Amino acid sequence: MGVMENVLKKRAEKELRVLDACVKKNEDKRKVCESEYNELKQAYALALEKIKLAAQRGEIRVRDQQVETAKQIKEQVSFADTKCRIYSASYTILAKFMNLAQFLYETDNYFMVIRSIPHRKLPRLINDSSKLMKLVGIITEFYTHLKNNAMIAFEGQEMLLKGVRDIDASDETQLDMIKKQYGNDRINDAILKEALGDAYKESEVSAKKADNKTNYNY
Repeated sequence: MGVMENVLKKRAEKELRVLDACVKKNEDKRKVCESEYNELKQAYALALEKIKLAAQRGEIRVRDQQVETAKQIKEQVSFADTKCRIYSASYTILAKFMNLAQFLYETDNYFMVIRSIPHRKLPRLINDSSKLMKLVGIITEFYTHLKNNAMIAFEGQEMLLKGVRDIDASDETQLDMIKKQYGNDRINDAILKEALGDAYKESEVSAKKADNKTNYNY
């Protein structure tokens, strides 16, 4: 190995260490997010139990207060779920990026590895939770660029091309960023149905009968 090649190899190793650290940091953040999500789900389940208990006791004011509490927790659950999905998506792409960069390093394509990893920008984005979607975009952009360059560089070399294709063929995590909009009444109804089950249906029927009777009297 010549002097220049050795320099490039060491630089590529440094870049791979940065990328590997980013993969691990992202996974640590995903695990923290997952833990927060599970805690919120438990808090929501407890709120539903309180709604049910208040309804059984006939404490309508307490029941409605608990519905408001449950609604706030449900929104937090939704946000936490979205955050976890983004971390999972970024992990999927980061892992593919890492696998491809490692593959290129092992096939002595050091310069390609060096040029492909944003070793300053990536760690900053990983540490900034306010830029999650930007992180996914940046990772996807650099991974796609590296993959395309590798495909061009390995043209005619079927074994190497197969290696790139195999890495790119791994399952993609899809981001579900669609937000459904509900009015307060529909949110409250949904929470009450979830908390009370059949008892809620029975109360709805009774309320309709009472309402019909009132309208008839008029």
